[in-house]
Amino acid sequence: RNCTWNYVNGNETSKNLSVNTNVNSYSFAVSAENEEGSSGLIWSPCLFILKKPENPVEFRLNAKDSTLIVEWDHYNCYIEKAYVTNYVVSYCVSFNKTKCEGKIQEKHISKKEKKYVIDDLSKNKYLVWVKSSTSIGDGPVMTQEIQVDGKTFASSVVLSIIGSLVIILIILVVVFSYVKRSKKSVDKMPFEYPVS
Repeated sequence: RNCTWNYVNGNETSKNLSVNTNVNSYSFAVSAENEEGSSGLIWSPCLFILKKPENPVEFRLNAKDSTLIVEWDHYNCYIEKAYVTNYVVSYCVSFNKTKCEGKIQEKHISKKEKKYVIDDLSKNKYLVWVKSSTSIGDGPVMTQEIQVDGKTFASSVVLSIIGSLVIILIILVVVFSYVKRSKKSVDKMPFEYPVS
């Protein structure tokens, strides 16, 4: 490779560079140097354009019982080029597909994540939107509405309850049968009253 070197002080964390052609034609690397040697070149996998706004985040929703799963594609810096700092997932109870009824809940998610799970939702329709935050502000939002069924007993819980009731019923039948037999045995036993 034909490399050009620029030296910076050890306490600096950035460097402005001027290039003559399209910046996308370049690769950039950093190495730490001291009297004992070099760390070796660490090449940047991505080239960000700091003032580029982000595209709307396309996401998918999946509702199961009282849980809502929000998923989006992992950020691809080779395509997007905007410097994403984090994602923001917001949701609320839907009023008429465009407005919220009540408080808006908001959660900031690491840019390394591509999923957020919302638990303990009541039965209702919800509006959900996801946006990315970049170095120049928030990106545009896409909004979706989804029906959540709310809390329901899982089939395993229902089966456990039914199983417990069956066991209790069997125990009661056994106890009742034992008491009934014991009473019959006592009734058949001869009994003499003492003579005074």
